Amino acid sequence: MNRCVGEAVDWNQGSEIMGVLKPVSSPASASAPNPEIVSCPGLPPIYLPVVEAIIAKQKGLIGRILGKGSLASLPLEQVLDQFVQSREGLDAGCTTEMHPSEIVFRATIQDLVIRAAKTGVAPKRVKVYARFLAHAQACEEGEIVEADHAFRSLRESVGNLHGMHDGYAQPNEAEKEYRQGRQARQFVHSSAFSAIVAMRRLHSVLTTRQGRLPQDLRDSFPPEKIQMILDTLRDLWESTEPVEDYLKLNEGLCRSDFSATKQAYILWHDQGPAHHDRWNDMHAVARAWRLTGIKDVASFRRYVLRICHGLTSTLGVPTGFARE
Repeated sequence: MNRCVGEAVDWNQGSEIMGVLKPVSSPASASAPNPEIVSCPGLPPIYLPVVEAIIAKQKGLIGRILGKGSLASLPLEQVLDQFVQSREGLDAGCTTEMHPSEIVFRATIQDLVIRAAKTGVAPKRVKVYARFLAHAQACEEGEIVEADHAFRSLRESVGNLHGMHDGYAQPNEAEKEYRQGRQARQFVHSSAFSAIVAMRRLHSVLTTRQGRLPQDLRDSFPPEKIQMILDTLRDLWESTEPVEDYLKLNEGLCRSDFSATKQAYILWHDQGPAHHDRWNDMHAVARAWRLTGIKDVASFRRYVLRICHGLTSTLGVPTGFARE
């Protein structure tokens, strides 16, 4: 899965308050809730855990920029308003008319610039590297949300098979129902086959011996009646034939191999500032942002080149920064 292949982040498709991208894949049924917020029958709206984690990360980031520590108790809208009205928000070019996800994007860049202040890298170059990394991280968040959406949608779908209508909100329970249903299906299928073998034998015996049975038994249990039972058992056996595990078949949809760090390295290499000290700069900011534990520039250069070999970024280049 790759939410951002070949395109820049479309901030207009983000959540209205969460700053994360909405998955584009359709839910498993027309009644499925969207991937960011769930409202089950009889329950108030709740945020999904994966989105809650992203929200908490965004609040922590802005709290760090503003020097206010944890802002976990405040709604994200209020946290964003505080940032927009702050000096740091003004420096980032934020306005109240901006989409929340754009504000978070700019706040992320601002945080990265602050953290790289002591690297000695020219501020203009730091901002380019920061924008590329923030762009990749935003896409990674979108990938995480989409993978979670796929995970829940698949389990909603199999939960519906067992009369469970809140599988999107309770995916583990839905999967448990599905696993138990598959096991029951296998048992019934096996037992139906055994019953067919026994019923065939009974049908053969009854056909052979019918003329010697008392008249009332011959009238009550003609071979045709046994044949009907046999046909019913055969239908049951065919209907319960094991099928491929639907969840395992689609489990790849629930994972993302997208790496914001690797995508950022590729963007830095392909589209970043071109100058003779570029590798020193890239290594310095990567260390400042804790993207790498490699201590020397030469080893870092070899590592990045190995990642970039034969590859180009799957992300569109964010607008606003031309290569120097």
